[in-house]
Amino acid sequence: MPETQTNPPAKFSDLKGHEWSVRLDFAGLHRIREGCDVDLGDVERMAQTWADLLYDDQKALKAVWLAIKPTAEAQQATLDSFLEQMDGETLQAALEALGNAVISFTQPRKRGMVEKAIRGVVEGMAKAVAQAELKIEQVVNSTTAEALEALGTLPPSVQELLATSTIAGTSAKP
Repeated sequence: MPETQTNPPAKFSDLKGHEWSVRLDFAGLHRIREGCDVDLGDVERMAQTWADLLYDDQKALKAVWLAIKPTAEAQQATLDSFLEQMDGETLQAALEALGNAVISFTQPRKRGMVEKAIRGVVEGMAKAVAQAELKIEQVVNSTTAEALEALGTLPPSVQELLATSTIAGTSAKP
């Protein structure tokens, strides 16, 4: 029988610099599914599952905690002490580690589907965030220009911007 090669566990660090290893097995998948209603073993729904985790920080934190729970509790960590050492940046790193652990755990014949789903959702979300930031910038510029115009202090550079920009399909010309 051929030897099975295992990948090293995915890792992330919390705010204190403690390094956590994330490796999944069937017990971990069961713990996560039962503990926060996230099925990381459902390959066909992986894109939706991963999107749900990226949009719901609380669910994502719980899934990460349940993935590392046996190791964390052996080190006397609790859910509360773990959460106190997490922020947006560390959660992003933890989700990346969890995603890598899911990919490594998945049967080799299904691994490509899982990787494509996770990577696709991450890339899609990055594009959506970039578009949202652009829209926010347009709204802020328009609102600022309107306020300055109302005060009678519209600088020439803003007048030029207003003359050439459109927001939501309507001209922003004064």
